[in-house]
Amino acid sequence: MPHLRLLLPRNPQAIALFVNLSTLLQYFTENNQLEVSMNAKTKNDLKTLFDEQTSLLSEANRRLNVEIESRIKAEEALQKNEESFRTIIDGNVDGIVVLDKNGFVLFANPAAELFFGRKAENLIGKPFGYPVTTDEATELDILRGKEGLITVEMRVVETKWEGEKVNLASLRNISDRKEMEEKLKDSLERTRKILGGTIMTVSMMVEIRDPYTAGHQHRVADLARSIATEMNLSNQAIEGIRISGSIHDVGKISIPAEILNKPGQLSKEEIRVIRTHPQVGYDILKAIDFPYPVAKFVLQHHERIDGSGYPAGLSGKDITKEAKLLAVADVLEAMSSHRPYRPSLGINKALEEISENRGVLYDAGVVDACSKLFTEKGYKLPAI
Repeated sequence: MPHLRLLLPRNPQAIALFVNLSTLLQYFTENNQLEVSMNAKTKNDLKTLFDEQTSLLSEANRRLNVEIESRIKAEEALQKNEESFRTIIDGNVDGIVVLDKNGFVLFANPAAELFFGRKAENLIGKPFGYPVTTDEATELDILRGKEGLITVEMRVVETKWEGEKVNLASLRNISDRKEMEEKLKDSLERTRKILGGTIMTVSMMVEIRDPYTAGHQHRVADLARSIATEMNLSNQAIEGIRISGSIHDVGKISIPAEILNKPGQLSKEEIRVIRTHPQVGYDILKAIDFPYPVAKFVLQHHERIDGSGYPAGLSGKDITKEAKLLAVADVLEAMSSHRPYRPSLGINKALEEISENRGVLYDAGVVDACSKLFTEKGYKLPAI
């Protein structure tokens, strides 16, 4: 029989086929005399079996070769990816440090060398020396040569490095950003002081023309701020309400003093003039670039949720929440204070007014918060 050269297979199925074929060949070799005595049918059956086993073994070897080639390509692709990854890390302007689970440095890119003022070989194998957390960005103060302390933002993610779980720390110098933030903070503080001075000046201009209501805007602003706090409004909303309350009657600067200070009952025409002050206030304030829509709040502070207010007769959702709050604070302070045409009605009468008109003229939530301040929290209007 001819000599057969076979490639030894690696997977279980191919090995089984190889063993079957080897056994068959050994049988033929040891029993070579059998070939003479076998009849034609037996020879054909054995030949068919031999051909089938040879075909199966060839197919198994083909599949094995395909699998080997596939694995080789996958390993080559993985190696290329790792090389590309390292190239990206090496060229990154952010410092990249790879740490093992015990916090020892496994790798540091050139940018990290600059951050720490040491070569990678002097960092690798040493403890990192800074707290590592993957939950959020942290800020580190790093001493860097002549530059002194620099502020670095560090973000850490878990990944794999050469088959092992590691922490990859990304370091970014944010010293310039921190400096800009401080300058911006100082600028905002100066702007806030200027704004505060402007508001105080406007408020004083109104109260000089209307001495009977001296302190009215200040007390409305304090009460409105307290109501907003009780209602758990945002800090931004609370500040916008406080500022609006401080200058909500600025429009009265256009009203003749004899009307503002008239001791008797106002005529219909005088009432009409008085009711122009929200619109005048809006026209004065709309050109000022407040961080809140102060002009709109001032315009609407005499509107009522049933539509009976002025100047536009707005109702319900058309009135801003801040204006609804100012309305309650304004009414309560006005009723509890002296006016040229009447003495103070007292805080109890004022609370009765807003309670009776809760959900009709005044927002129910605002009324509840205001009443709670006086009846449960011991709030008192500031003294004049």
